[in-house]
Amino acid sequence: MVIHRIIWLGKSLVKKLLYGEKCDNNTYVAYLKKLGVEIGDNTYFFSPRTTTVDTTRPYLLKIGKGVKITANVTILTHDFSFSVLRPVYHELMIECKGYTKIGDNTFIGMNASVMPGVSVGKNCIIGTNSVVTRDIPDNSVAAGNPAKVVCSLEEFYNKRKERVLEDAFRLACIIRKEKGREPFAKEVGYPFLYLNRSLDELRDSGCRTKIHGDSEDEIIKDFLASKPEFKSFEDFLIASKSYKLK
Repeated sequence: MVIHRIIWLGKSLVKKLLYGEKCDNNTYVAYLKKLGVEIGDNTYFFSPRTTTVDTTRPYLLKIGKGVKITANVTILTHDFSFSVLRPVYHELMIECKGYTKIGDNTFIGMNASVMPGVSVGKNCIIGTNSVVTRDIPDNSVAAGNPAKVVCSLEEFYNKRKERVLEDAFRLACIIRKEKGREPFAKEVGYPFLYLNRSLDELRDSGCRTKIHGDSEDEIIKDFLASKPEFKSFEDFLIASKSYKLK
């Protein structure tokens, strides 16, 4: 145990020496806060080393609680395009578009960009490769360049709810095909579909209860308060065999 701890500390030190303030989420969040960026609790940068957060005016950036920011995301607080105008028109026209805001419990997909002065509401999903050039209201799903609202969060939830069982069946069939055996519960995930509402059974299954930026206690509480679709994981596996893999 002591050796593993020493190895872990050694790796952490190497990462810090190589990547500095971007070595991990906690270090990066602390660095941004020290500069003056407002960041709420449980916000998580999945890939600090590929994330670009504009700290030219850190006091203009406000990120809420439980925000999840994925790889290659860019968040801007200023626009330097005025630099092209100065040599041509001999005027220095610096602009300030106000705060750049990202609301609580919002997900920013990979390679997305949030432009200066834009507000993304709470409970929003911003799709991969989106360029957010205008405000996005609360409880919205937005995508595209420029990003536009494609549906409400409730509509997104209903669509996901309709296909969650199909997704679980598909994954079980792929594991069965690729590994030549029956899947384990830990591989499939989706514990809410088939596990008895028991904390011991949840932990014994090996299914994840820790999600970056989310409260593990809340995840477990929601699980225990719900009802399973199947009586057991075995029943789920039997039902999954009826799914035709495309």
